[in-house]
Formats: sequence, structure tokens, C-alpha cells
Amino acid sequence: MLNLSLSSTTLSLVFQKLLKILLYLLAGWLANKTIVVSIKKLKLASEKLGPRARPQHQARLKTLRSLIKNTARFVVNFTVFLLILTELGVNIAPLITGASIVGLAVGFGAKSLIADLIAGFFIILENQFNVGDRVKIGTSEGRVIRLSLRTTTLKDDQGRYHIIPNSAIKAVVKFPKKS
Repeated sequence: MLNLSLSSTTLSLVFQKLLKILLYLLAGWLANKTIVVSIKKLKLASEKLGPRARPQHQARLKTLRSLIKNTARFVVNFTVFLLILTELGVNIAPLITGASIVGLAVGFGAKSLIADLIAGFFIILENQFNVGDRVKIGTSEGRVIRLSLRTTTLKDDQGRYHIIPNSAIKAVVKFPKKS
């Protein structure tokens, strides 16, 4: 009888943990859906401006929407991951501490990555160019199809993609939009 009681208690604990994990996954899914819906509403609001909004503002909004969506989704997914680990009995404090130390070491070792991120931040902040602009960066020329904090992706007239680290961008030629 003691074994039956112990196993039902164990089953109850396992069920509770599984239920919490499912709730975390559901909350993460809902948060990601909310992010996507919010970004779509932002897109619709910017499209309502129509011809009154300058094309460069539209391109800048598109770039910022993509950046916000990707960052927010990463934060939500990472948080859900940590909550699930906690529920499984993993002490995440050493994990977070270790990740911080590794992050610091990688930061020192990855100077070019940090330079890419800083350069990307200023490209976006200063509105140097946006998604949809035709630019020449170094020897690469094409339309900007993706702009992130780390890289800029161009697509040339032959359909080739040029992925350029933002720290490598020293000068940009921005071509006027065709009317």
C-alpha cells in the first residue's frame, strides 16, 4: 500500500510539472503570436499613411519592425527555455553565471562581432540606408533586402546575394529611387 501511495504522489508531481511546462510553452506561443500580431498592426498603421509617408520612412519602419520582432521572439523563447529548465529541477543560477562569463570572454574574443553590432546600430539610428534602397557598398551593388545589427544583405541585378558585415562598411553610395 505504501508503494501505491508513493507512486501516485510521484505521478501527481510529474503531472504537475508537465502541466507547468505545457503552460510555459503555451504562454511562450501566445507571447510570440502577440508579437507577430502587434508587428502586423504596426505595419498596417504605417501603410495607412499611404502616399503621405516618405518611402524612406516606410523602409525604416520595415527594418525596425524586423529588428523588434526578432529580438522580442528571442527574449520570449529564451525565457521559456529557462523556465522549463527550472521546472525540470535544473539550477539555472550557475548556468546564467557561466553564460555571463562565457559571454564576457566571447565579447573580448569577438571584437569584430561587437564592431558589427555597433556599426549596425548607427546605420539604423542615423538612417543611412534602409531595406529596399539601392546602394553600393565597396564593390557590391544592389538592393538592400535585409538589414540587421550584424549584417547588411544586398541582392544584385544577377540575383546574387552579398552579405556584408556592418563593421566592413566604410562608405555607402545610395542611389535615388526611380519614380
